[in-house]
Amino acid sequence: MPNPYMDLNNELSDEVDINPILEDEADGAGERNVGENAQARKKKEQQWRKWSEDVIPGMLEPYVALMRETDSLRDLSAARSRKLCSGCEGYSSLEVSCIYFEKIEKLVLCTCKEPALQLLTLGLFPCAPMRPTLAVDLNMLDFVRGLFLNTAPNVTAWAETLEGFLSARKFKLKTRNTLRKRFGNALQWYAVLEDTKRLRCRKSLIEYEKVFLMQMILKPGGFHADHPSDYLRDRCPLCFGGKDWHQPDELMDVIVCLDACFTQKRCKSQNSAWSAPREHPETIFVPVEDVEVMKETVETARPTKKKHTKPTEDGFEPGMKFFSDTGLMALLCHHDRVLWLVNMTSAGEKQYYALRLLQKLFEHIPEAMRLHHSCVKYDFLGDVLDRIVFGISVFHAYGHQWPCQIIYHPRKCPGFGFSDGEGCERFWSSIKSLIPSLRVSGYHSHIYTINTKVKHLDNLSIFGMGKWIQHKWKSTLERKEHSLKTLTAVYSTGVTEEVLRQEWADQVKEQTKPLPRQSKNLADKEIHAIFVLCDQLDEIQKEIANCQDMINMGNYDSGLTILEVQEQLKDLQAKQKAMLVSPNSHECTGSKTAYSGATCHRKYELESLQQSYQKTMNHLKLESHAGQQLKRKELGIQKLAKTYNKLLFKLDIDDDIWQDHGLTDDLDNASDIPCWLGDDNIRNGIKALLSYDHSREEERRLIKE
Repeated sequence: MPNPYMDLNNELSDEVDINPILEDEADGAGERNVGENAQARKKKEQQWRKWSEDVIPGMLEPYVALMRETDSLRDLSAARSRKLCSGCEGYSSLEVSCIYFEKIEKLVLCTCKEPALQLLTLGLFPCAPMRPTLAVDLNMLDFVRGLFLNTAPNVTAWAETLEGFLSARKFKLKTRNTLRKRFGNALQWYAVLEDTKRLRCRKSLIEYEKVFLMQMILKPGGFHADHPSDYLRDRCPLCFGGKDWHQPDELMDVIVCLDACFTQKRCKSQNSAWSAPREHPETIFVPVEDVEVMKETVETARPTKKKHTKPTEDGFEPGMKFFSDTGLMALLCHHDRVLWLVNMTSAGEKQYYALRLLQKLFEHIPEAMRLHHSCVKYDFLGDVLDRIVFGISVFHAYGHQWPCQIIYHPRKCPGFGFSDGEGCERFWSSIKSLIPSLRVSGYHSHIYTINTKVKHLDNLSIFGMGKWIQHKWKSTLERKEHSLKTLTAVYSTGVTEEVLRQEWADQVKEQTKPLPRQSKNLADKEIHAIFVLCDQLDEIQKEIANCQDMINMGNYDSGLTILEVQEQLKDLQAKQKAMLVSPNSHECTGSKTAYSGATCHRKYELESLQQSYQKTMNHLKLESHAGQQLKRKELGIQKLAKTYNKLLFKLDIDDDIWQDHGLTDDLDNASDIPCWLGDDNIRNGIKALLSYDHSREEERRLIKE
């Protein structure tokens, strides 16, 4: 009987053969970075199909049975003592090197059955689908996979360390430096087997749940499917789980954060080698096709403007010459759990990535800033925009102007509780160990590794949910108690809650209105005023000439004396002079108002830093970042002050503006200063009231969770 494995050995396996000379040649060819020929490409494609279509699906049931038999690989003694076929007529034998933590053993298999399945029953995983020359202990693969989830993945370092460790104990392979590639293949496909097994188990649970829900629906008054999708409920049970997901009395049902990161780049491949299309069974990446559809929608509604940056000499956009993938954009829930990721391929951060992520979110939810500006202006997400409340993350708020902070800062907007919106930053920090290895990886490996890391973070997060809620609850009670103490002191002075809320509304209205601009920037509106001014000057000049003629001729109008005519002439000359300097005066007043508003906004921004009461590491980082953002605004304020002083000294010495005692308007007095600006008691009360409102919001959200 012919042996099918002998014919497929050279065609399907890119691993080493039993012969040491062939093994050396194959490994040397793999180490050199030369272009693959058509035969090598065909070999890899066929091997990938064999793994994904035959071997991995065939391993699922034996692997689950082995896990049950060995108590999740805790006791492999029975499996390792299992006797296999030592040889059958018409079939060849296969020698396999078995790698354990402390030894290398030689094993001879008969090819009458699939070698991969035979090795799996012994607690080993093969390096090739057909005729493997090396197999690795499942416990070692599981250990290495867990290690690479917590550190930067580096198969080369592990293989060299393991080979040196075993070599020191007199366990050697036939040739040196041949473990890396075979161990990497075994680790890669073991990860696929493990992920596929978990997906199969989850699908079984979902099918059982659907049967249970159908039984509930058939009952009178039974369950109604008005909850988010199973995907979202699996991503974060606290945000999207439970029967009372929608709270009609609350402003917001769920809080998510969205941000981009450009450190997770991937360099362009230096050759055209074929890469196996590895796909994670439970990927959290939005399909590229969906992103392209949103890109076309955005560019149709808002055509791309001509770029000011010129391409490089090679014709690439800046930042795109060396990279195929430029970063990631993530959508995370309130508990820092990733909902979806988008792989960015543009030179900069584009809005269509964010729009597609938000659209994806609402596809899984039942019906019932500049991004905000674009959505309103170009009607993006028009069908769901009225269900979204936009905000700025706390860490990024100080990079925005004060009026923008009043509208979008989560500590000043109702409904956000104590959510800081910085979950994406914490996520970027948790995957930063992947940057070196993924920078030079292939596309499919890049996506698969990030998916695996996210699943690992999910497992860590789900076990820490109880501690997270406990910490948030304790912090909320402390903030609530502190706010109540401040409010009690404010109320004791006769100020009521209604007064504080009205003062806050007045402050928002006043500090979000546009500042006046200098007249030179509003020429179209001032042309009419200039013509009117010229007409008035002509009339005054005629009256001045008439008065001078009366004085020179000594012929006065009836009832007038020379003193009265001289006084009238003096008044007319003063009016003429005032009208000639009025344009500079208006510009000076506009500069003064802008400078006053800028300094007032800066004062409110600095107060949050001066009154920081909890100097933990996160607060210190936030304070440092806020200080840097505020320092960037100093140049603008200094420029306003310089412009104001320059215009001021152009005015006449008798101009009324010299009578101003500060930066308030000309008609202002001490009694006209609003309480939210001049009364420290009211200002402290407003801040305490906002903190108290957010404490109550956070309490209700934590109780629901």
